[in-house]
Amino acid sequence: MKVLNSTRNTVLATCAQIADTPKACRMGLLNRASIAPGQGLWIKPASSIHTFGMKFPIDVLFLDKDRHIVGIMPDLGPDNSSGRFPYCKFDSVLELPAGTVAATGTREGDGIDLVIETQTDLMGLLTVTAAALLMFALLVVRHG
Repeated sequence: MKVLNSTRNTVLATCAQIADTPKACRMGLLNRASIAPGQGLWIKPASSIHTFGMKFPIDVLFLDKDRHIVGIMPDLGPDNSSGRFPYCKFDSVLELPAGTVAATGTREGDGIDLVIETQTDLMGLLTVTAAALLMFALLVVRHG
């Protein structure tokens, strides 16, 4: 999944994963040795996050239900917790490599777009395109 900051027209991640099951939400990035530039993890739902047991710092974006940033914790080091931050209601969390927020100029209030690019979506698009071309060819032949 690609993650875009639609307000600033920047790419936050090119290869992000989704944690949307209780187990995946609990595990988060805990089982990784590092997180490479371009990677990320979108955790939904989320009520808080922690980095206990992690080996690397991360940038954390807290998103409301419309995927606007309502809080940012840049460079959150290992063995920390968001606690009750950002002191407002958020729906999900985006975890990114430390430094991503600073490098992209991302700020509270910015909008986030999640672009899911799957092979199924691509095949569906190709099928529709092929069908449209076939119909066009039949119309040309028929009305010649």
